[in-house]
Amino acid sequence: MTLSGDTSALAFDLSKVPSPEAAPRLQALTLSLAEHVCNLERRLAGTVCVGTCTFLRGHAFTDPPGIE
Repeated sequence: MTLSGDTSALAFDLSKVPSPEAAPRLQALTLSLAEHVCNLERRLAGTVCVGTCTFLRGHAFTDPPGIE
C-alpha cells in the first residue's frame, strides 16, 4: 500500500505486519485516514473531491477500538 503526495510518499507492506489480525486493522485505519485527509482537502479547496473519496466511500469503515 502506498500513499503519495506532492513531495513525499509513505509505503508499507501489509504482508510484513507481525500478526495476522493487525493487517486488516492497519488497512482500515489507513483507509480511514486517507478519507479524512481527502475530506479536509475538499473543505479547504471548497470543491468536491473526486476519485479517491468516491472510491473510499464504497468501503465499509470501522475504526479499531480506541480510534475515533
